[in-house]
Amino acid sequence: MGKMQWLQKLWAAGGVAEAGGVDLDAFYHDKIKAMGKLLGHRQPFVFKDLLKDGKIEVREFEGKLTGTTMATVQMIGPDGSGPLPNKLGTYELVMFTKIKRPEGFVIRYNANDVTEFDRSYFKLYLTLRDIMDKVAKLAKDEVIQPKDALDISCEVTGRTYHCVFDELKFKRNHFEFEGQDHGLLLCVLVFESEYIFAKNNGVRALMNEFKKSEIYPYSTLKRKPVI
Repeated sequence: MGKMQWLQKLWAAGGVAEAGGVDLDAFYHDKIKAMGKLLGHRQPFVFKDLLKDGKIEVREFEGKLTGTTMATVQMIGPDGSGPLPNKLGTYELVMFTKIKRPEGFVIRYNANDVTEFDRSYFKLYLTLRDIMDKVAKLAKDEVIQPKDALDISCEVTGRTYHCVFDELKFKRNHFEFEGQDHGLLLCVLVFESEYIFAKNNGVRALMNEFKKSEIYPYSTLKRKPVI
């Protein structure tokens, strides 16, 4: 099975499929559980029946840091396919927001029944998911390393976002799954002035400024640029 074809098969089956004799539900459940050991408590996935547009699945975690952690879970496929390996090896993407998922958050099919906070959070989720989906597609053909910087267009907002990448550094920066170690590649949204600074001085220098300002590792543009 070719790269990402297993993903199309998964969506076509409404989230339940087999790939080469592999139970995909069990495969992703176990992988998400392994990722949760690094990222925190995994939130119930409330988008499964709503988002069947073929884009990569992004799951939410909480408890490791303030706010919500969002991470891809389908870049590494059960057949071993996925992003072209970087210095981390094979990996999933992760982004952090200081916005916490609303308590008891659900997606309702009647738009008039959704609170403004729910709408705001849902749009944030869709935006970050779209960005990560675009990066995941690029990563099939390009090696994306920590310290790289890319412009990514977003269908949800119609904007182009400046993204920089870093190696996520907790006590452990790899999660173990099925006897293999996989990395977590951090994606951070930055302002244009910060992006130019990173291009000229390196992403590490920008991330050091973010750490001084207590922005790292969050993607938030509701702030003043540090550069």
